[in-house]
Amino acid sequence: MKLTETKDIKQWNDFVESSPHSHPFQLSSWADIKARNGWQSYRFVDEQDGAVIAGAQMLMLEAPLIGYKLAYIPRGPLVKSDDCDLDKLLEGLSEAAKSKGATLLKIEPTFTKYEPPRPWRRAKQQILHPETSVIDLRNQSTEEILKNLKSGTRRDIRKSQRQELEVVTVSSDADFDKMLKLYKATAKRAGFNLYADDYYREVFSRLADNNIIWIAQNKQGEPAAFLWAAHGGDTAIYLYGGSNTLGRDTYANYLLQWHAICHYHEAGISYYDLNGHVSDGVGSFKSKFTDNKVTYIGSFDIPLKKFSYTLWENTLPRLKPILHFIKSKIRR
Repeated sequence: MKLTETKDIKQWNDFVESSPHSHPFQLSSWADIKARNGWQSYRFVDEQDGAVIAGAQMLMLEAPLIGYKLAYIPRGPLVKSDDCDLDKLLEGLSEAAKSKGATLLKIEPTFTKYEPPRPWRRAKQQILHPETSVIDLRNQSTEEILKNLKSGTRRDIRKSQRQELEVVTVSSDADFDKMLKLYKATAKRAGFNLYADDYYREVFSRLADNNIIWIAQNKQGEPAAFLWAAHGGDTAIYLYGGSNTLGRDTYANYLLQWHAICHYHEAGISYYDLNGHVSDGVGSFKSKFTDNKVTYIGSFDIPLKKFSYTLWENTLPRLKPILHFIKSKIRR
């Protein structure tokens, strides 16, 4: 399959929006966010009668000193229909990555039943969780979705609805500052690190109409919890969330998750992705909303420059400063 590089951003984003099981991480705005950390982006497509039928947004990062170039396709490639020849598509993407000087191409697609052929190999390092929890919003009313939730979850949603909380959409700098304050309190309590404030401001700005932040607050305007989600195509994904003592006392996180589910159901979105299923407190909370765990095929690599790839695999792990640099750029 001979892929061509497209610089038509509208054409690409329209394809992402119309592709089954598409993902916000394939939108051009997500690549714009990654550019602040040195990632370059390319979009390669297969066209038929002037329409894109398959392709991928490829991010590329060069490691310092050794000239190693990682090409990475998060939650891609994407296809228009299930009869696409995936083997040929991956072959075309490998050639495209090689033409850009990549040492290695890594993919983490939304495929659930596919095994890339040799010389593709299952990656030693994964970036995104291969297992996530997804609520299917199709072909059922919100009443039916609520009925299918666990009884304890329904109870906690009803408790939250009795707390006289209101849900507001972040639309001003003051609202955004409220959200950041909540997130910082959550991070301090849970013991995880956040990026600089300007990173989150840029994510919000770049994603524009493809993301939304809700805050649950009391009648006095005191914030209790927030939920930040993004959407592209038929999928919405839960990006970030947090709460304070008021939020925990009023079950505000349950109110916000249910608000997001209802919002995306009304908007005609097919899937609400809770973004990774992990065995911690956050994972436990997510599991209260659905038992529908979706397992993607995981992370696969194909070496494109054998010497540099061998250097990466055998030598670079000993060069901790460079390895730390690469990992920090990948995960942001």
